Amino acid sequence: MTDDAASLSRRLAAILAADIAGYSRLMSEDEAGTVRALKGHQAALLPLVGQHGGRVIDTAGDGILAEFPSVIGATECAVEIQSTMGRRNQDVPEHRQMRFRIGITLGDVIHDKTRIYGDGINVAARLEGLAEAGGVLVSQAVHDQVRDRLRLEFDDLGDIITGLSRIKWLLVTARNSAFVYKGRSVDIKQVGRQLGARYVLEGSLRKAGNRVRVTAQLIEADTDTHVWAERYDRAIGDIFELQDEITFKVVGAIEPSLRQAEIERAKRKRPENLDAYDLYLRAQPFAQVSMPGDAGKALPLLHQALALQPDYAAAHASAAWCYEQRYLRGGLRDEDKVAGLYHARAAIEAGADDATSLATAGFCIGLIAHDYRTAMEVIDRALTLTAASALGLSFGSIILGHAGDAARAIEYGERALRVSPPDFMTYLCYAGLVLAHYVAGDDDASAAAGSRAAQANPRFSYPQVIQTAALARSQQFEQAKTVARRVIEIEPSFTVAEFVRAHTGRSDIWSPMGDELRRAGLPD
Repeated sequence: MTDDAASLSRRLAAILAADIAGYSRLMSEDEAGTVRALKGHQAALLPLVGQHGGRVIDTAGDGILAEFPSVIGATECAVEIQSTMGRRNQDVPEHRQMRFRIGITLGDVIHDKTRIYGDGINVAARLEGLAEAGGVLVSQAVHDQVRDRLRLEFDDLGDIITGLSRIKWLLVTARNSAFVYKGRSVDIKQVGRQLGARYVLEGSLRKAGNRVRVTAQLIEADTDTHVWAERYDRAIGDIFELQDEITFKVVGAIEPSLRQAEIERAKRKRPENLDAYDLYLRAQPFAQVSMPGDAGKALPLLHQALALQPDYAAAHASAAWCYEQRYLRGGLRDEDKVAGLYHARAAIEAGADDATSLATAGFCIGLIAHDYRTAMEVIDRALTLTAASALGLSFGSIILGHAGDAARAIEYGERALRVSPPDFMTYLCYAGLVLAHYVAGDDDASAAAGSRAAQANPRFSYPQVIQTAALARSQQFEQAKTVARRVIEIEPSFTVAEFVRAHTGRSDIWSPMGDELRRAGLPD
């Protein structure tokens, strides 16, 4: 055993994660005043952790991370923090009040002399992101231990409703309104009218022995047509684990299905009736191809959307992606680089709680500026908001591959595939895996991923370039030359020199790849 391994130990702990809702806005309005107020609040709150048997792990920025040996202590501490903040905010104008969001979970953590790590930390951070300002959100494991031991009221937020509500561009009907229809045979069109909902998600659960079957379907209320449907058959085992898995899969499948339905709806609208959202949707079929020519068709629509709504995070993120395509595969022009980074930063600033915009912006910063560390910080922040985002996981896989972290890149890519519905956008999952496997030295797996990417999006040249290199490196020259010819058909101006120059973040990856591409017959 190494000294490092010997210094690590594992234990079960209750983890409390807290941050301030709207902290970026408060800082932008009055930085000095916000910092003074935060320090005052921390001086009053941090001692509460020790009083309830816990210890503070980190207080970076506006956050508090603490661990407790007991879920009772963690929960009581969270309640006292919120009660204390309620009193401290009494004489503060509402727009300047600081309100904490707190998440608590019970999980395995690994600790050394100075830090702790593990899924417990990540889950607590995810719960914190889902909590309401001034509220406390606990995991099922915490609830099970404290519900009969503390005189507190708990409200079940719904597994799937909560997950959908974290998708920024969706307006989700409140649980209490939706549950009115529970167990009733209803007319979908009528439900849509009564709730003001464009889409209705309905489902059922049946138990037989030690197995459970869950069915779910998404219906467009106005037309009563099915947008998506799926069935899940599982062993019951841990029912809460099962709930989490199905929620993860349903939310992951619904987001892209709904987005495509909304794109089709926008296409049906008359041009004179288009608003910023419709213009954004009309741009997506071009932006999502990931090639510079199509990006050029998307950008005028996105610029129109931003002229109508300058702080539209999703439009900024999509514009950043289009400029990234034009920069990396359209000539490495400085004006595209500058515009891409501008829109990526604008998306981060305007979309702090928008997972799709954050993930897209982080991805663009990573590829345009080769700043992989910042890119992953932003992408992982997006995944704490929507853990089932196939787009975020795919972008993370691509960035990690560029950074040379093959193991994590494969992990992110495979997670993306597990939640991605079998549609056009799966090409991004394979675009991550084609590089991840190449960096890991598994040429067969890389070539297979490149082939799957081409099947999903035959117009996207990048995965087929990596596939060509993988085939050449494994001495499969005839196949490599066949794929290389397809690259030139898709991208007639392709040169190895410009491809390598566009990916200079890790020369140890791209320079040898350039040699393989030349061996396959691609022009220098």
